[in-house]
Amino acid sequence: MVKLRTIRPFPRERIISALKGKRAIGVIDRNVCFGWQSGVCFMEVRAALYDLKERIPVAGFIAGIGGADLSMDMVERAFDVLHQAKEGKPYQEIHWLNLE
Repeated sequence: MVKLRTIRPFPRERIISALKGKRAIGVIDRNVCFGWQSGVCFMEVRAALYDLKERIPVAGFIAGIGGADLSMDMVERAFDVLHQAKEGKPYQEIHWLNLE
């Protein structure tokens, strides 16, 4: 698990070293960038991993908008998506966990 403390400047090299070799990555955002329909951290993490030789599936999860709680049920659903992604099966890239 990696927890970002700041978004700017984005710790690109540290993220790459922490996530290199993983089979699937999930990013839980408590914000949304409506122009991209995803969270800000998801976009930054996916961009940081773009230049790697190996393609790692990255799924974005939006939860906790407006101070809503993130439940264990939501986390379990996120892990189900990541399991599907690491197996090479099709998966939805962005999930709104509070709305599913």
